[in-house]
Amino acid sequence: KDDIPTIRPGYWWSWANRNFSDDEVRFVNFITQLMIKTDSYHRNSVTFSGRLPIVYRCPLPDSCQGGVTNEEMCIEGYAGPLCSLCDREYFSWFNTCQRCPPLWRGVLQLLLVVFLIILLMFALFKA
Repeated sequence: KDDIPTIRPGYWWSWANRNFSDDEVRFVNFITQLMIKTDSYHRNSVTFSGRLPIVYRCPLPDSCQGGVTNEEMCIEGYAGPLCSLCDREYFSWFNTCQRCPPLWRGVLQLLLVVFLIILLMFALFKA
């Protein structure tokens, strides 16, 4: 029941690595037809005879959510081969991708540091 061939979490594959774009389209169509629970599916799309890409274990297993297409392989914040890179607006911190803080927070922190340095210099020169 509901057996859909997809990549498990912690694993990754890429159709683009080996120029499987036609196979990817046929595979996605095949999966779509398998998910139809009535007799309205296309009878010529219930088999897949194309090539599947090689499956790799992710070096950061929590970054790979599995799935079918390249777009859904990585969890939010991760990207690239094996979901080992941080996506835009994310940065790497101890092997995890963290969302970048808003610009105003960085500016505020910088102003606070400058203020503390000025305050420290004032206290040192006054003494």
